[in-house]
Amino acid sequence: MKLIVFLQLIVTICAFAPVHFQISSIGNQFQAANMIELLAVISNIQTTIRCANLCYQNSLCRTFDYDFNSRKCRLFEGSIDTGIILSLRSTSVVGEITVDQSSYSFYNTSSNNCVNSRFLKSNTTIGLCQCPMHTVWNGSKCINQRYVGKRCADHNWCRMDLNLSCASLMCVVDGSSSSITSSTTTLLTVIPPCPPQPISNQTLLYLFNPTTSIYPAYNCYAYTWIATGPSATLSFFFRHDPGGWMIDDVNVYHGSTQMIINGGFETGSLTGWTRKGNCNLNIGQVYSGSTYAKSGNYYYYDPCAGMNMGDTLQQTFSTIMGDTYVISYWLTNYGCCNATTIANISLY
Repeated sequence: MKLIVFLQLIVTICAFAPVHFQISSIGNQFQAANMIELLAVISNIQTTIRCANLCYQNSLCRTFDYDFNSRKCRLFEGSIDTGIILSLRSTSVVGEITVDQSSYSFYNTSSNNCVNSRFLKSNTTIGLCQCPMHTVWNGSKCINQRYVGKRCADHNWCRMDLNLSCASLMCVVDGSSSSITSSTTTLLTVIPPCPPQPISNQTLLYLFNPTTSIYPAYNCYAYTWIATGPSATLSFFFRHDPGGWMIDDVNVYHGSTQMIINGGFETGSLTGWTRKGNCNLNIGQVYSGSTYAKSGNYYYYDPCAGMNMGDTLQQTFSTIMGDTYVISYWLTNYGCCNATTIANISLY
């Protein structure tokens, strides 16, 4: 059962007119059709109303989910009918902006009519009210553009910014109209824990003598990567003379399939991983303690120290050339910030 919530408070905060939100019952989480629809992950949000307000203030946002326990608010540009409602978390709700045809009554009229409209973009170049970015006119309202394998009426219905076009009433990757069901390059099903960055080379992250640390909290890092061969190796190189690096919740997803073994180190060992290196003092290993882990009871801690020394933790997984993979991990820096401190994370 869904509850209807009217956010009258938005009138005093935004120039837009107020709208209705539909809020799901507790115990639901949103999964967008594609991870690039994740606009933001905002922490320390105290109420569902505040999260809904943040969604409303972002003109691209159509859907949000809010977790009462973590106080995290996630904003998505995809509408609920293009994604999936998952019953995964007992402390989260999903909300969406209610959109009806009346919101688009000024479509294709003078651009002056939609200067303060949330649902239409004032296109001063052609002087008309048009659909916002990543949406398309379907004859009655602006809907989200589609991904690989979804039905379309013309090219504008497909995410052309992702090199998609419409062929035989189906969105396909340009130049691959004969194969519309096998590609997973643009159709992803797992939302990373933080907004991802595309990978342009083998180095995901390089930190040398950082000057700050948020320990005991962790930093989240996420990436999207298109496979170039039959396998890949995710590698973490650590050196930390005064303290140590802590890492947890390492994930590599191909669609909804987890490719990493023991990414949270919850076996209490390095099962699935290979550690190598030489250290004058200490070596990296799995430690227990829910107070220090990002989640669960275990984490990897590497205090390897010494000139020209270092530890490497790595894992190899199989890939399909041309397919997209979502990589994420949580990293923090204990004992920052003196002597020599290096973290080098790469994918090759």
